[in-house]
Amino acid sequence: MTTIRTARDSEWGKTFARLRAMTEEGRYEEVEAEARALAKLPRRPWRRRPPHWEARVLATGSAVMHGRGAEVLDELDALIAELEPVGLNSQMLRLIARGHRAAALSGARRYAEAETEALAVLKELSRIAHRTPVARLEVTILTHLAGALCGLGRHEEAEAVARGNLPRAQPPTSLVLHLMLVRAA
Repeated sequence: MTTIRTARDSEWGKTFARLRAMTEEGRYEEVEAEARALAKLPRRPWRRRPPHWEARVLATGSAVMHGRGAEVLDELDALIAELEPVGLNSQMLRLIARGHRAAALSGARRYAEAETEALAVLKELSRIAHRTPVARLEVTILTHLAGALCGLGRHEEAEAVARGNLPRAQPPTSLVLHLMLVRAA
């Protein structure tokens, strides 16, 4: 197994795949620590999708999933601003980071802001859907939207969003949508 410190450019894809698999297993603290170590490696400006951005998105997302969203809100805002002027590859990273931000806002009980963020991400996803696959990210953002709607007391809308997207969802997002249905009832 390649460690972060010895990863070459050709092995970063494997490293990120391993970190994403660890995230799906719920090993958020390990993912965050390893992703933060990767983000500290020297940057190479000629890369189309610098790994430090992907590592930072993974690290902040892991922190949000681990329940520390309020702690990383400022970091997410800075990361989103940094990714703003970049091409399509990094635009997807920015949208993922904005999804993490929506989840963090919802976790901080700032539901109206979370709803606004989720709707803005969905709007932007609809604009790029013809250029890149966005279905999985779209379902994740819709899950964050359902959570925000529940927090706002708009349970019927949350239920409609959750029920409508449940057939498209894959684990663990499908489990979260089932929980949203219970919460919205």
